[in-house]
Amino acid sequence: SKLQFGYRHQEASKDFIGGGRLIDSSMAGQAMLRKDLELSGSMQYEQWHFPDLASGRHSNLTTSVQLTFLPHWKLSR
Repeated sequence: SKLQFGYRHQEASKDFIGGGRLIDSSMAGQAMLRKDLELSGSMQYEQWHFPDLASGRHSNLTTSVQLTFLPHWKLSR
């Protein structure tokens, strides 16, 4: 099992498209539920403000969930 966190804060100079800010945070994890079944997922939230591109603050949220089956087949001869 593992769990990972991330955070990013970026400021753009006013010389670059009028300046702006980007902030995002993320979390991802994975766990083995059984020896043949794994669950993983992630989530990221992003907020940005670049006045020359769009008025106001903008944000988005992205999530994912994955279930992986890992069969252990034996070949017969």
